[in-house]
Amino acid sequence: MRTASRSPFSPRTNRPTTTSSGSVQTFDVEDIPIAYLPGNARRVRVRVVGEIARLAADGASF
Repeated sequence: MRTASRSPFSPRTNRPTTTSSGSVQTFDVEDIPIAYLPGNARRVRVRVVGEIARLAADGASF
């Protein structure tokens, strides 16, 4: 079973990233029932958009 990555690094560049404060907005929400699992299992995917800032190599934020 694959678990969600909680890495602070961008998956494309492997560099630390963060969002600018208050700039994140919900863009799309998918809520799909999973019929082959018992109970009320669902797959939820939320896409958000916002400004991205890069962290300095020493860990200091923007």
